[in-house]
Amino acid sequence: MYKNYAFFAAFLFAIFVNEVNAQSPSDFFKAVAVSNYSLLESYLDSEVDVCINDDQQLNKKEKAMVRLKNFLSSHQVDKVEPLHTGSSKGKNSEYKVAKLITKQGIFRLFVYSESNGGKISVKEVRIEKFNG
Repeated sequence: MYKNYAFFAAFLFAIFVNEVNAQSPSDFFKAVAVSNYSLLESYLDSEVDVCINDDQQLNKKEKAMVRLKNFLSSHQVDKVEPLHTGSSKGKNSEYKVAKLITKQGIFRLFVYSESNGGKISVKEVRIEKFNG
């Protein structure tokens, strides 16, 4: 009987560790909302397609972070409101769209990410004036 409890406890611990280490694209939005740059950087792939107001560039992670920091530091974020999401059939890629409300205006925030072994890699970030 003791073996059953030990197995069950080990199983619950494994689930807990997996949940703690799992990332979510929604957490990317939360990081944007509070300008948590280190968390944002942890999501980015080694190369990221970044488009800010029609200026689209394929950037290395470091340059992508500079561009995102510049935008976020010049636009005080009030709130990020998720609008919709979609995923591939195999659930290994997804996109999320949110309304990015700042003191300087409202923007559409689009994030495309791929998942590999529970790790989310953001491949594309688009920030454009919101037309809704």
